[in-house]
Amino acid sequence: MFNIDRPFSGPMVGLVALCTMIGSTASASILGTGGDFNAFIFGDIQYANTDFEGRVAAGGNVTFNNIGIGNQLPNSNGMRDDLIVGGDINWTNGQVFGGNLVHGGSASLTGVGFPGGSTIQASPIDFSVVQSEAQTASDFWSNLSDTGTVANQFGQLNFSGNSSGLNVFTVDAADLASANGLNMNAPSGSSVLINVTGSSATLQNFGFLGSWDPNRTLFNFVDATSLTMSGIGVQGSILAPYADVLFQNGQMDGTLIANSLQGSGEFHHYIFDGDLPQVPTSGAIALFGLAALGAGRRRRVSVQI
Repeated sequence: MFNIDRPFSGPMVGLVALCTMIGSTASASILGTGGDFNAFIFGDIQYANTDFEGRVAAGGNVTFNNIGIGNQLPNSNGMRDDLIVGGDINWTNGQVFGGNLVHGGSASLTGVGFPGGSTIQASPIDFSVVQSEAQTASDFWSNLSDTGTVANQFGQLNFSGNSSGLNVFTVDAADLASANGLNMNAPSGSSVLINVTGSSATLQNFGFLGSWDPNRTLFNFVDATSLTMSGIGVQGSILAPYADVLFQNGQMDGTLIANSLQGSGEFHHYIFDGDLPQVPTSGAIALFGLAALGAGRRRRVSVQI
């Protein structure tokens, strides 16, 4: 494990490569390495005409047009990597406001500024390791028992939880796709985990009502291979490690961890700091997997009609 908040050069490059082979980037976030970013994407990003207020990482290729990166972060004077690209980057017009661009492949940059950093060719993250960790975490958290209820009232999904700690809900992607609003009733300062089941998910043209705390809310799309967002203001982070995401318009207050990303939706810098159970590692994961096989995968759809 190593910290990527500072670019490496000279003999340190060899150490970076060695650490990359051993494991992923160390992080204090319960979401792992991806939790330190506004968007952490395992594959490609194609994005235009918007901003990411925080850091961005992509394991594949990146195509940007009129994009700003990290405008809500302090100027690091080259000591922080705010855009990390595993493959090639093709970028026309934009700016990394306070940090570096680090790219593993080629870089074609036209009209792009780096007032608080520079461009560096390196590969500081093993994206396949981070992807595996995210998939393991998503599966583990999806098996937590519900502690709250979800009621569908004329298309509005009302989430009710009483715990001052962690409130866990499960909802089917089909109910989210047909919702005209999401209302949260949970104690101030509590954490919220919403497990979403279903292979295809849509968040479109509805509002978030009630006591949402974007810093302490996580949507876990454990099954989704596609996620479409449009006309939405998401209040919370999204863990969708298998999903190709189309974020057409709107804004998101939180972190997105996903397989790929296209669109023009705006990302606001809200880092998830909610309280979730620590994901078991190594032998503990193996034991957990055997237990899950013995009991069968639990799927709790608690929507009440």
